[in-house]
Amino acid sequence: MELTETILAFDGVHVSKLAAAADRFEASDAETLAELCHSPTSNCAVAATWIAKALFEAGRADALDIGRIFAALGQAPHWEVALHILQMAQFAPKAAAAQLAEIARLLHHDKTLVRAWALDAYCRAATVVPAERPRARDLVQAALADPKASVRARARKLVALLDG
Repeated sequence: MELTETILAFDGVHVSKLAAAADRFEASDAETLAELCHSPTSNCAVAATWIAKALFEAGRADALDIGRIFAALGQAPHWEVALHILQMAQFAPKAAAAQLAEIARLLHHDKTLVRAWALDAYCRAATVVPAERPRARDLVQAALADPKASVRARARKLVALLDG
């Protein structure tokens, strides 16, 4: 199945076909993947960003238009799209830095995981935008007192990042 067909067929739950598509990904698929990350159809954008994140995690993201994928944060039709892109910031802090305003907006998202990873992305962006480090440190300090354990855990991991 081609990349586009796999993404369009995603049911929103089962990711095995997405994993297989990531395994078969070729540089010639990069433009299509970036375009599908911007899809107004939630399942499509979720699937595309899932594959992009899998490529980053496998160290195979060289061909991706990272800036274009991160730009989808501003139009993310579904919280999982935002989550996947925020999770990619650990591999692409410069791309995250270009989206600081959108990341800052997501620090107040209803979904706990989105908030936790928005904090992570903001801090990683602050490693390449030194003027943002003080705000990042303040955000981490506030997150250490968050009522949600996952936000506190992410904040604890980020203390060393900002102090390093």
